[in-house]
Amino acid sequence: MRQFCQAPIGVHVLDRRVLSNHEERVIFAARRLDIFLERAGVSDDHRDELMQVYLFSKNYYRSVPVQFCLEEGTPTVGGIRVYHVPGHCPGQVCLQVDDVLFTADHVLAKTTTHQALESITNNMGLGHYLASLTKIEKLAGVRLGLGGHEAPIADVAGRIRAIKQAHDERLNKVLDICREPKSTADVSRDLFGKVESYHVLLALEEAGAHIEYLYQRGELVAANLDEIAGQRHPVVQYVRV
Repeated sequence: MRQFCQAPIGVHVLDRRVLSNHEERVIFAARRLDIFLERAGVSDDHRDELMQVYLFSKNYYRSVPVQFCLEEGTPTVGGIRVYHVPGHCPGQVCLQVDDVLFTADHVLAKTTTHQALESITNNMGLGHYLASLTKIEKLAGVRLGLGGHEAPIADVAGRIRAIKQAHDERLNKVLDICREPKSTADVSRDLFGKVESYHVLLALEEAGAHIEYLYQRGELVAANLDEIAGQRHPVVQYVRV
């Protein structure tokens, strides 16, 4: 679509590579994703299928130059306030114009935004996302939120509280599932049941993000240390403390 519009492109610096070095970014992200799927307990054949699904649409986009970067605290044209809210993506931003907040995909009216692991992409992950939600929840003077899609949000802070509760419930479900050692693939199946095609990948990433959050905070530990010590990309079995 770039051929139809020559408006300058601006993004947060942590997302600049997504636009300006897309091909490089895809190669590195795909490699990390493949390692994650192997460690999650996905079979070789299924992993190859999922990687094909992941890469299917990535080649339709080509890198384009970025003309300027958005940074929190830096003055912008028209007094637009920029809030850096990493989590759903590294350079996610919300933009405030008067009492209207453009929440992008950070806060949506109905959907609880998909989470992926920061071990795949830096500055993503559930920990970053929840901290970013808290930042926006504390903003004063927001009358209306407008997401990247879905309906307008009349109560942004209230919607954030509901999102936090949904993630808290999912974290507790993961802890309950991991009363016995479970791989990420096991947890994903227990959380989401039978899913197909791209939704399998989304379910694995979502489960992995919640496992990663709990593991980082010492609420889950690895139950198969001998296997992990002796293999290159071992399937990690997680168990609650």
